[in-house]
Amino acid sequence: MEENRVGRVAYLDEPLAVRIGAGRVVKGIDDALRTMEVGESATLIIPPEEGYGDADPKQIKWYPRSIIPHGYEIKKDTMIMWESADGLAKRPAMVVDATEDTVKIDMNHPYAGKTLEYWVELVDLQ
Repeated sequence: MEENRVGRVAYLDEPLAVRIGAGRVVKGIDDALRTMEVGESATLIIPPEEGYGDADPKQIKWYPRSIIPHGYEIKKDTMIMWESADGLAKRPAMVVDATEDTVKIDMNHPYAGKTLEYWVELVDLQ
C-alpha cells in the first residue's frame, strides 16, 4: 500500500480517517492497515514494542506537593495533567503513591508496557 494514503477505519460504529504510514496511530495498527484490503476486518493483538513501548522506570519519580498545582489535594491513583516547564505541553500522568508532603508520579503513557487489543475494519481508501 502506498504511504500516506488516507484510510477510513470503523471506530465505535463511525469511520475514523487515518493517514496510513504517517505515525498517527500505534505502529502495530499502522503496519496492519498497510496489508489490509478494503472491507477486511481484523482483531489486532499489539505487543508493547508495537504500541506505546515498555514502561520506563526512570519516568517514575517523587515530587514535592508544593510544586504541583493543587498538589495537596492529589490522592494516590489519580490521573493528572502534567504541564511542561514552558507551559506549552500537557501529558497525562498517574499518581502511584503519596505521602503527606510528596507524590510519586508515573509519566509513562497509561498503555506503556501493555499488550493492546483492537478490532479494526478498513472501510475505504482515498
